[in-house]
Amino acid sequence: MTDELPHGDRAPAPARADWADVARRVRDVTEHGQRFRGPSSQAAMVATTVLASALAIGVASGDDGGPAAVTLVLGVSSVVVALVGWLRARSSRTLLPLNVWSTTGTPTADLGPVERRSLNRQVMGRDPIEPERADLVRAFITLKRRANRAALLPVAGMLLMIATLGTAAGTLLLAVGAPVFVFVFLTVVTAYETRRDDRVLAAAGAAATKAA
Repeated sequence: MTDELPHGDRAPAPARADWADVARRVRDVTEHGQRFRGPSSQAAMVATTVLASALAIGVASGDDGGPAAVTLVLGVSSVVVALVGWLRARSSRTLLPLNVWSTTGTPTADLGPVERRSLNRQVMGRDPIEPERADLVRAFITLKRRANRAALLPVAGMLLMIATLGTAAGTLLLAVGAPVFVFVFLTVVTAYETRRDDRVLAAAGAAATKAA
């Protein structure tokens, strides 16, 4: 599955006074979705769950495999969850590029490396927020949270896929332990990021108040 969307020509790098325009582009991506070429991460997860489920069912059908019926149910569930996640992302325009390192179609694609690095540090809460970037930082956090919500169903499909492979192999540690570990890890990371984002939003609000 390939989700291919057109992207426009790159504009000159914005001057220091154009951060408001970058913020506008961030809000546009939040509302209409990111434009990129190539497969989305949600589509890749659908393909991965299909292949993994087919492999797991084949293994479970053998003499040395785990419970075939449980493997079948888990495998089908992983594919369905991943597929629903992809369809919902398409309808809500929250498809995420598989190539996370590409800047094509991103609101900061026109920024220089130094400007982009400085902005990222402010969004991450590592540097004080400059008043002229306060609105942009808030827009980025809104975009990031929307992207995180779009990844929930694909992650759930991945956890079910791991359980499917573990069940097929007859390994309780992989079937139960691995998904639980990944779930707990992601929950802790999400909670940490949420608290950090809240602190950054508060700092951005204070910076915007100073600039007013």
